[in-house]
Amino acid sequence: MSLILRRNILLAQGEVTPPTPPVETPILTLSGLFSSKSCGGAMNGSSPYKWFSSTTYYGTIIDLQGYNLTKAVFTRGSSASLFRYAFLTSGTFTANAVPSFCSGTSLVTNNTDETLEVNIPSDAKYLYVYTYSNGNDVSPTIDLYGSLPEYDMKNLPASLFTANMTISTTGAIISGVNNAPEICCSDYLPVREYSYNKEMQFKANSYPQGVYYYFINVAEYTTSKVFIKRNSYEVVPFTQKLSPECGFVRIMVVCKDQNQDGITINSVLFDNDNIQVKGTDIS
Repeated sequence: MSLILRRNILLAQGEVTPPTPPVETPILTLSGLFSSKSCGGAMNGSSPYKWFSSTTYYGTIIDLQGYNLTKAVFTRGSSASLFRYAFLTSGTFTANAVPSFCSGTSLVTNNTDETLEVNIPSDAKYLYVYTYSNGNDVSPTIDLYGSLPEYDMKNLPASLFTANMTISTTGAIISGVNNAPEICCSDYLPVREYSYNKEMQFKANSYPQGVYYYFINVAEYTTSKVFIKRNSYEVVPFTQKLSPECGFVRIMVVCKDQNQDGITINSVLFDNDNIQVKGTDIS
């Protein structure tokens, strides 16, 4: 069919409107990072790039593992004159050390664009973001694009926990039968495995004899295991939203009877798959 004839047919029938492509939406948006926990300092703003300790200039480190990420879009904060970031293979802050940049990358400082779209390196495990500059909020909003992997229900067996241990609201470890008679506490668990898209969704499958309720509290830590905060106790099932900079958690469990009174323990009462949490299998 000639182009002229095809054009005349289309004109006679009316132009065909092409379908509207779907709008791409981020799988995770990181905002309000000014209030995030400091990673311990910041990176030098110019080469040679090194970590330096500071309470006046600092950033935060975000764990990117557990996602299938393709790109990030940075939007400059309303009161900021720049945004500064780096993709890393290690989430550990060590003063005077060279950061573990992803292959072919380094620290990026952008004081030109209001928004910037970048591809995420294939070896990126962490994202450093500069957030605090001598009292000023320089944190951007970050939209992460890609997909989430399939999730697993992670068991929380007794082997992960220590009886008669808890975490205070200031991050202190409290232990002993007299100090924590009803509480057991896990070791540090990586968020990338025991949460799904920065949320911990707890469920109960069964209860040991005499136990009617599980009350759970989550303490949050940075990628360097620096204490962020302890949340409040909630009865399972429930969902706990985590801070963007949270890299590890410690889980506290209290088993309660039918009157919601805590049961005094000297060993962990639950085991196997009694309690589970929605997580990501990245092994």
